[in-house]
Amino acid sequence: MSRSDYWGDIESTVKNMWLDYELESVDDAYDALAELADSAVTYTSTALEIMQHTDNDDAFTDVGLEGCGSWSEVVTRAAYFAYRADLYDEASKWSEEDIFAVRKVFRCMDCNDVTPDDEKHEDEEDADQARCDSCHADWVEELAVREAEDEEEEKE
Repeated sequence: MSRSDYWGDIESTVKNMWLDYELESVDDAYDALAELADSAVTYTSTALEIMQHTDNDDAFTDVGLEGCGSWSEVVTRAAYFAYRADLYDEASKWSEEDIFAVRKVFRCMDCNDVTPDDEKHEDEEDADQARCDSCHADWVEELAVREAEDEEEEKE
């Protein structure tokens, strides 16, 4: 595995994490990153490749290597923490906007829920804002009530 392949794998793993785990921020991703790192270091040969290409070869120092009974366990533990740190570094580059674009969702401007893009109603006054189906229906109803009230005032 080349360094380029390794970092391409890190990028695609993080992208797939946003899709598979339906997370909204890197703060929500800590457990998922640990799970992904654990899955990645099942073989000593993979652990060696991680240690060869990581930018975080000292990530294990906070935890140490106590309890490792073999060279293989030392490499695997160091690789786990290095890989997790590499994933975290990559995940930290993603904004909420980036995450939502990959997941094809948006945050409703009224209820603040994360909603699929196919339920998106963009605000006519502010293109960066959008409402979900439910809030859009409420908004349309509210506009109709306001218009009716305005007509009543004009008649008086």
